[in-house]
Amino acid sequence: DATCEAGVCQSSRKRACVAWRQTGGCTPNGNRERRSDRDCEAVIDDGQSGYCECADGSRARASTCSHAPFTCARACQSFERELCLGWKASTTCEASGPADPSRDQGCRELVPNGVAGYCLCGMGRRVHRSGCDESRHAREPLVCAEACAQPESLYEIMGLEGEPASDQDVKKAFREMSRGLHPDKVRQRFGPEGADEANERFKEVRYAYDVLSDTSRRAAYDAGGYSLLAKLEKDKQLPRSSNVDAETRVSLETLYHGANLTVAIDKRVVCEGCDEQSRTRHPTRCSACNTRCPDETVVAKVRLGPFMVDQQQRRPSKQRCRIDRESLEFYVQPGSRDGDVVRFERAAPQTPNKLPGDVNLKLVLDPHQRFSRVDDDLYTTVAISLRDALIGFRTHIVHLGGHHVPLASAPGDVVTPGMAVRINGEGMPRNVDPLERGDLIVEYDVRFPETLDLTTRDMVEAYFPSYVA
Repeated sequence: DATCEAGVCQSSRKRACVAWRQTGGCTPNGNRERRSDRDCEAVIDDGQSGYCECADGSRARASTCSHAPFTCARACQSFERELCLGWKASTTCEASGPADPSRDQGCRELVPNGVAGYCLCGMGRRVHRSGCDESRHAREPLVCAEACAQPESLYEIMGLEGEPASDQDVKKAFREMSRGLHPDKVRQRFGPEGADEANERFKEVRYAYDVLSDTSRRAAYDAGGYSLLAKLEKDKQLPRSSNVDAETRVSLETLYHGANLTVAIDKRVVCEGCDEQSRTRHPTRCSACNTRCPDETVVAKVRLGPFMVDQQQRRPSKQRCRIDRESLEFYVQPGSRDGDVVRFERAAPQTPNKLPGDVNLKLVLDPHQRFSRVDDDLYTTVAISLRDALIGFRTHIVHLGGHHVPLASAPGDVVTPGMAVRINGEGMPRNVDPLERGDLIVEYDVRFPETLDLTTRDMVEAYFPSYVA
């Protein structure tokens, strides 16, 4: 195997390059297009399919039309990255966790669901699979021979285990990779050949960082790989699929306290590298991609009288999709309101050659048994007896916040039916400043007796006038 240290991997076997061999149909197994063959130093851009022929007869970087720019000289030199050495299991749900040799496997075996670890490829390359989510692994089955044969993803080049990676994760990874690949440090330890390898590797790391640190370019890459990224860099903007409007019900307590919530949605995902021409090369990884993708809109040349004009046409997509169950996590701010919308950027179902739209999640308030809300004020009704309304009372109510709010009327004060009191600062938190709160309005429901016995009737008749002056 290769010698790897400080981020620099030197192949155990030098492979010279012969040429780039172009094929048709966006598949490396397509018909040869000899007129489009290129020399070893030519940059092979996205949109070309074929393979690099190396001097020992091996085929490096067998590519569909979706790939990062590369040269065959570099591809043959690093061909061992495409060779599988086996599956290395972890004892935890982290790919880089402590090793579990008892669950290691060969390159052609299907990795069991719910097991984290990595595929060990040549030249120290590792294709990580983290997490212990069996359902997610079932949607993305893994055979290491197929995984190593795939070109490195930008996340893999950066040493990140995969999505999601924050902006800080990307910056931190770039700093660490840059230190390990510094030319002076590498030349001192590995000599001129090691410095050349480090220089080439740094170019790849720099390209990966430039894409992943740019919001628009990263969004295009995440949605459609290198092909959509190339389309963005060519056209400067990309069409978006439609936004999705959804609702989730929340309690008044949630709007009062705030809460971290999770909502599950079904999301269509475009399976990169699983189109009609390519899926035979990755049968395991593409096995879950059995859903037809939406039609694509293409621009075609059509004749209109003596002229040729561009016309948009809808055509069946050659891509394949799958349906994932995805969790959307969000925080409800204290004081949020019924009808507020939480926006999840680019979380809508994917469509080939488009950026995903947004998911707009509307908060819908469930009716509360004791409280209602108007703006930032809370309203509630408290029932009291006629006796208490006449001679005074002391009681309390349990607030949404869990504390007791005292209520009372002084002796001599009479509470009339429908009378309301306002208690300052006991309402909902104000969204702009949760430390400020609205008011609590308590309306009294005076309960009259349904019947009166003779003694009580005589007492009322004696002490209360029969008319109002």
